[in-house]
Parts: sequence; C-alpha cells; structure tokens
Amino acid sequence: MSWSGNLKAYLGNSSYDYACLYTIDGKNCFGESGATKENIVDSEIACAVKTVASDQKFQGVTVGGTKYVFLTTNTEQGIHAFKKKSKACLFFHGAAYACCIFGEAEPRLMMTSAIELKTTLAGAGLQ
Repeated sequence: MSWSGNLKAYLGNSSYDYACLYTIDGKNCFGESGATKENIVDSEIACAVKTVASDQKFQGVTVGGTKYVFLTTNTEQGIHAFKKKSKACLFFHGAAYACCIFGEAEPRLMMTSAIELKTTLAGAGLQ
C-alpha cells in the first residue's frame, strides 16, 4: 500500500479535509489524503519545521499560502495546532518527515487523531 493509502487508512473517519506527508525539507510529498488539496510549497514545510522548534511558533506558520495563528502544542507528542478563522492546521514532524492535517473542526477535536497518526507512523517505521 502507498503512503497515501496508509494515511487515508490511519486517519479513518477523522474530521479532516486534507492531510499530507512531506520529506523534512519539503521537497517531496509522499503521501496525501482528502478532498481539499492544499497548494503547499517546499519552503513552507522547511520553514514550519524550523518555526515549531523555536519560540517563533508563537508568531504562527504559513502553509499552503495561508498564515495560521498559533493555538497550542501537545508537548508530549510534539504536535502543534494553528488556526485561521474556522480552518485548523495541525503540524508535526519526525527526523525525516513532516505532516500537516487540515480541517474545519476544532483543533482540540483533531488532536486525538493526530496523536494516533503520529504513533501509527512511528510504528510503521517512519521516524
């Protein structure tokens, strides 16, 4: 199964519009799922990885051309929640990948699915 298929299966019936997996530098999207594709450029992923690793995360991130405001971080899992109006963006990364999950649901409601996804990706060998 492809990473796109795995991503769709891992997220199941979660409340999300689009989710994607990128290499840590943002150069390659190797998995995506959802009906509402975001136009993400490599520099946005690379910048988001650097931003969430510092206090700059409090200034927000730009992903898919949209500037999202920082809301909270699940410090145990390293998952960061951002929001723009009614649209949420959850972002996390490992040593070799970055993941974005977008949706119209409240970010706290999406957080459980993001935690499960990150745990499942680690179990599948994605670090």
